[in-house]
Amino acid sequence: AASEVLVHVSDRHRVDPQIAAAADTSMYNAVLGAWAFSGEGVAPQRAQSLLNQMKVNAEREESPPDRVSYKYGILAWVRSGRQTAADNARKLCEELVESGLASPDEELITKLSKFLARDDPDFEEIEALIKKL
Repeated sequence: AASEVLVHVSDRHRVDPQIAAAADTSMYNAVLGAWAFSGEGVAPQRAQSLLNQMKVNAEREESPPDRVSYKYGILAWVRSGRQTAADNARKLCEELVESGLASPDEELITKLSKFLARDDPDFEEIEALIKKL
């Protein structure tokens, strides 16, 4: 339901930006959080799609992704257990660091450390990535 509300708000703004406000970062983050913790099979792809939309929005100076956006995107991949989850989570971590938005987040660091250690025995690489967060 949260995704439908976001689509509705975005569509209304696109039709008449003078009357309808654009969806802001906190609205996107609410939907990203819902996907991150939903457990649905499509959750990581939906979260990734929303993050990609936020990056496009940032180019237009509307609702850019923030640290929370990336956190939820990473958690969606981590919780998915998918074969490609580790690579996708790493990519989002790298984007988060490159964006300059990274800051210590105990929940994210703990879950990501356990997840990546389980998936990849290269602990030095994992430790280096975690230290950047």
